[in-house]
Amino acid sequence: MDEILTPIFDPYWSYFTENGELLETFHFGRFNFQFYHITQQHGWVRFKYRMFCFVPKYTAPILSIDLEYTSRRAYFLGLREDDGHLNCGRVEKSMTYDEFRDWAYPLALERLERARKIRRIAKSAYSLRLFFGDH
Repeated sequence: MDEILTPIFDPYWSYFTENGELLETFHFGRFNFQFYHITQQHGWVRFKYRMFCFVPKYTAPILSIDLEYTSRRAYFLGLREDDGHLNCGRVEKSMTYDEFRDWAYPLALERLERARKIRRIAKSAYSLRLFFGDH
């Protein structure tokens, strides 16, 4: 799966893991999930909670799911994978940690399953090219 999942492009992720409050960590297969309450901000995007997903191959996370907010306290749910950021929608008010975790964890599993399926399709296509050749 590592061929599909690559570290996120987020130059500040380590700042948040060093300065945030680690709320929970757990493993699912070879994935390590870490949930943080962000207590010190850095950069122009503001966060309340961040969930990082790691695999043993990389020191940087392969996935980040966030509760972000603006200076006017408008809250958004965000997802980072590879070099992209996806805005998953606005929320009417801030979330508790339990609400965030209950939203973020299933979304992370869904994205990881999607990546696994893409890898399986890519491997099948590669096998077919080896068998039939490129014509």
